[in-house]
Amino acid sequence: MMIFKGYERADQKNLFFDLNKIRLSICYTYDYKWHYDSGNTSITIKNHREYPELLYDETYEKDIVISETLILKGEFSCPEDYMRNEKIKYRPKAVSASYTDQTLIWTDAVNNKIGCSTNNFAQIFDTSEIESFSILNILPARGSGGAELYIITTDKTYHKVLRGRCKAFDNYVSHIEHLTNKKVTFEKEYHDC
Repeated sequence: MMIFKGYERADQKNLFFDLNKIRLSICYTYDYKWHYDSGNTSITIKNHREYPELLYDETYEKDIVISETLILKGEFSCPEDYMRNEKIKYRPKAVSASYTDQTLIWTDAVNNKIGCSTNNFAQIFDTSEIESFSILNILPARGSGGAELYIITTDKTYHKVLRGRCKAFDNYVSHIEHLTNKKVTFEKEYHDC
């Protein structure tokens, strides 16, 4: 166990404990002489461990059949926080072998799957659980803006699967609909302020 003395201000003391990549933080805010109940303590526990075994979908790796693909041109990224999203997996080896460093959406007609992938990660959905796709364009303002592609599942949950520059997905709408047989809608645009 490692103990780190955190910052100390006139009104606050903070200690960190590293318990084999489990981070424990204790923060105490001092009382003020004119506020009788202003002192408080907070405790935060964060897991910084890696769980790479959770990222392999061994069953699907054995059965994957890439039926059709749509390759997206440009700079794209996909979510990587697999601790918050169980759909995020390592990109299947069959996809990486054939489409190195390419962003793509693929269908697997044999296994009734649709996948979205870029770089090392992918999200794969059963075709029956997908209701539609949705595009959100975030217009440049103070920030650089961007575009996000979502899969909307039948339980009305939005799953962000890809991110690119503003309007990056607009030219792919008919291609995505043709490839997946799912409707693509647009969310209301807003400025990146």
